[in-house]
Amino acid sequence: MKPLDMFAIYGGFMSSIKKSLITYLVFMCLGALNPVYALTNQQYKTLIYGAAAGGAWAGWGTLNSVLAYVARGGGPLTSGDGANVIATICGANAAAWLRAWSPPTDPISTANVILAATKAGAVTGVASTCRWVSNAFLELYYNQQQTSANHLPANTRRNLAHEGYELDLLQIKLAEAIDRAGGFKRTIDNLTATYKHECTGLYSIHCVKQAQEILRYSDMLKAAQLNVRQIAWDIANVAEHVANEEHVTIALGKKKSPRPS
Repeated sequence: MKPLDMFAIYGGFMSSIKKSLITYLVFMCLGALNPVYALTNQQYKTLIYGAAAGGAWAGWGTLNSVLAYVARGGGPLTSGDGANVIATICGANAAAWLRAWSPPTDPISTANVILAATKAGAVTGVASTCRWVSNAFLELYYNQQQTSANHLPANTRRNLAHEGYELDLLQIKLAEAIDRAGGFKRTIDNLTATYKHECTGLYSIHCVKQAQEILRYSDMLKAAQLNVRQIAWDIANVAEHVANEEHVTIALGKKKSPRPS
């Protein structure tokens, strides 16, 4: 066999190995991007609401991102998939940080999940909205709080359980308020697009009514956005009560902002 023929056979052999290796790596990567998440849908949402409540200390960056998600048509939070919301807002692999974490769902544990997210949101700050999506932050804070809660007297644990139920109710209210504000924002965007298409350079009764409708929905949106921040602040306030009872600090060196008004 000639040397050139041997070289060609060797080259073909190496090419085949290379293709097989690439196929294997692609398969492994696809598998890594499609993990089985341990958190429930509601627990993912709890993390979102808790991090949003951290805005009472660090600015409303996460909350604004969630509002924008709904306004862009990402779907209602009341029925949406929590992991998908985190992935959409914070990047495709964000939810994968949490795939091995499976905290209990009793009221005290739920209170501590939202407290951990509130603390992570308050510590990381508005400039890095999605840095709170990290197992390092959340599980560390959560474990500290669970340890503290386990050593509290029975009456204090009853208070924590009550506050867990209160946080559940506030989460429902916050999701509904965000969906309402997102709906107003979409309506304004649609009305504005129609106005630009039909009324640019024109003055008519129809166009005046269109402009008035945009202003009316703008006022409704402002009121809805204020309501969203107020409920998020209420979550932050209950989370602070939980933190005080467990003898932990939410945001060292930072003061909670006044309730939005």
